[in-house]
Amino acid sequence: MSTTALLHALIDDAAVFPPGNAPVREAVEAHRGYRRSPFADAVGPLLVRAGESSTLAPLLEPAECLRVALVVRPGAEDPGILPTMVGQLQRDDRAEVVSLELPVSDPLTLKPATELGLPVWLEVSRHEVDRDLDAVAAIGTHAKFRTGGLEPDDHPSEAELAHFIAAAKQRSLRFKLTAGLHHAVRTTDPDHGFEQHGVANVLLAASLDDEAAMAEVLAERDGRALAERLQALDTEAVSRLRASFASFGCCGVTDPITELARLGLTTAPTTAPEQQ
Repeated sequence: MSTTALLHALIDDAAVFPPGNAPVREAVEAHRGYRRSPFADAVGPLLVRAGESSTLAPLLEPAECLRVALVVRPGAEDPGILPTMVGQLQRDDRAEVVSLELPVSDPLTLKPATELGLPVWLEVSRHEVDRDLDAVAAIGTHAKFRTGGLEPDDHPSEAELAHFIAAAKQRSLRFKLTAGLHHAVRTTDPDHGFEQHGVANVLLAASLDDEAAMAEVLAERDGRALAERLQALDTEAVSRLRASFASFGCCGVTDPITELARLGLTTAPTTAPEQQ
């Protein structure tokens, strides 16, 4: 099994979002460093709030083609701004807008996003998973699910996450995750007591088809056991699971990378972002 294929563009750089809350300028500089690092292949686009596009654009060089995904948070911005924001960023090839992320809503509200010809990811409600996934399938977009946050109740259980993964796969929907995936293996946050899902757990769960088996894998805390099972996957199995599980957003890219490296699944960071 190729770990490069397993982790390719797996981690979207969400530095500007909580709890990282990096200023856009700092996030751009750090992201450029990640792009020059030994683990560059594992890093996806820089995630930016759609409303901050005007702040980002002046920081980019002509023909830089920085890969960016624009995010519209629920109730925060009007999706109608997206065509203008995409055009502004892609002027002079300064950025390549690779996708758009929005909450699930009615097709009319989503029309400005879906008409741009870019991949669209719609965030489903944790409490209305099946209803929202049906809507995502009907619109013909991809699904996004929140796996953490700043409060204990923001973290779905193993059973809830397993149901989302299974339901997305049953509908042949690609999915991505956001928030909470800071570790390679499921863990309990020592400061806040949050139960946090692990990247290796999710990767392995996405390779399965049985929901109960997914929940069992998501609860596993033996990193070596998870790594061995992932390394045993053949090329076809890795291709299938990544066709389902596209990526996850993380405000601290090097956190999961460092832990995945300890499990032998990738290359560890050698310098801090500000030194790159």
